[in-house]
Amino acid sequence: KDKTFSMKEDSISYPCKNKVFTFKDKDDKFVLEII
Repeated sequence: KDKTFSMKEDSISYPCKNKVFTFKDKDDKFVLEII
């Protein structure tokens, strides 16, 4: 709960505490980026 999922094209990003997790679809696989 308290999580916001926003889909942008082929990427899924949602905030988690002080970090933003971004899932991007690259070459038939998801890449997890922690910003």
